[in-house]
Amino acid sequence: MKKSITILLFFLLIGIFSKSFHIVASKAEKLEIKVAYIDENSKDFHSIYWGSKIALYVSADSSLSDKDNNIQWNITSENKYPLEVYTKEYMTDLGQDAIQIYAPYGYCDNIQIQAVSTKNKTRSNIYKLNISDGTEWNGKNFFTFDANKPADVDIEGKDPSPKENWDSVTGKYSITIPKNSYKIDGYTFQYWTDNEGKVYRPDEKLVVSVLNSPAYYELHAVWEKDKTDIRKNSNTIYNTNNSMYIMMLIGAISVLILMCIIAVVGFKYRKKRF
Repeated sequence: MKKSITILLFFLLIGIFSKSFHIVASKAEKLEIKVAYIDENSKDFHSIYWGSKIALYVSADSSLSDKDNNIQWNITSENKYPLEVYTKEYMTDLGQDAIQIYAPYGYCDNIQIQAVSTKNKTRSNIYKLNISDGTEWNGKNFFTFDANKPADVDIEGKDPSPKENWDSVTGKYSITIPKNSYKIDGYTFQYWTDNEGKVYRPDEKLVVSVLNSPAYYELHAVWEKDKTDIRKNSNTIYNTNNSMYIMMLIGAISVLILMCIIAVVGFKYRKKRF
């Protein structure tokens, strides 16, 4: 009897220990996706505009370090669209698996992100992210063209609109530099420059990585004043000066004639009196 009770207690303890171990193990395997960074012009933690970035990391409820989980990121389109986001995996300063997601210009979608531990196949919660029209915040295109017109002149023409090519694998935009579509009377377009002063001429190719650039890439037109226009302005000034000189000369002669007339009349008046 005593032996039977001992065996029963032994199995009971094993059962309690196994259950406790299972609870601890389950707790240790729990993964949760959290936000590490999000562009400030985004709506909230689950919605960004195109041309924006968000960074997510995995928090593991475990006594082991997060880097031991060997996370694989699964990203799918809820709308079954071709996935065009650019992703870059990295480790946080605390050793947590993280991923940066960039939504390219013109791309709207609802995507789902899930982290899976390759060590024990544990899956995280599904993080849903809406990518919406970013025209209001980031514009319609990644490349923008500034007319950069001189002060006090009128300009004609519309912004160039070259076709942009987006590579979701490398995270790069590329265009063929467009011809100038602006017109300023008295000025000739020379070339385009970026914010660092690098020169780009029409028909050259420009490739930019989103990792090393701001929300958009701006090019500025450079103008040169026409020499004929400078001579024209000089002649105008010269002609204006001539006109003023002639008017002053006529005025002086008129005053001189008037003084002579007054002098003659005064002389005759005095002669009559005497």
